[in-house]
Amino acid sequence: MKNAKHTVSVKFPEKLRLARQQKGFTQGQLAQRVGSDSQRISKYERGIMIPTTAILVKLADALNVSLDYLLRDAKDRPIGKIRDAILLDQFSQIDSLADDDKQLVKGLLDAFIKKSKFEMLAHS
Repeated sequence: MKNAKHTVSVKFPEKLRLARQQKGFTQGQLAQRVGSDSQRISKYERGIMIPTTAILVKLADALNVSLDYLLRDAKDRPIGKIRDAILLDQFSQIDSLADDDKQLVKGLLDAFIKKSKFEMLAHS
């Protein structure tokens, strides 16, 4: 699996650990969700091992992140219409919040967008 290192971000171990922590999973809990063991998850997070493609898919699903997020560096990641990488990362973090918290953030964003549109109309 030597060639896999060329296709996986050097930040993969850190991204995996952060995503796991954001979901509130221990290494053992994540391992159970993906059909692995905590020692392997630890090795992935320390950069000692690279998971198989099948395990990568399971990790992304369990952590509710994209494979793109896990495998690519931010500078290589296509970000679509959102050009601000920090904002995109914040949206990604918001997506892992509880539904009530997500609704609150959506309401705040909606209010801010409406305020901005109103100000633009008032100044034109």
